[in-house]
Amino acid sequence: GQLVSPSDSDIVAFIKMEEGSGTTAYDSTSNHNDGTVNGGATWTTGRIGDALEFDGTDDYVNIADSSSLDIATAISIEAWIKPDIVYSGGNWQYDYVIVGKKFFI
Repeated sequence: GQLVSPSDSDIVAFIKMEEGSGTTAYDSTSNHNDGTVNGGATWTTGRIGDALEFDGTDDYVNIADSSSLDIATAISIEAWIKPDIVYSGGNWQYDYVIVGKKFFI
């Protein structure tokens, strides 16, 4: 892999989620794909800096529709996460969504 920076023209969004307060998770690229924190997600101390903590029920960050998000080719998505429960009671828990996109027909 190659290390890229938020100024790389191929980066659509780079949202660190390390603001520490407020309801906006800012995009570090020039695309301004800022996200709105919803559902009661809370700011907490992360591995490096601040982070968002999601309760696994109704917390999410919504990024408004933008032409920069209309991706028609292959993409890579990266997320640094720390799930509380992935394996419980002898069963894998598959009801986690890390990245999702709504499609309207």
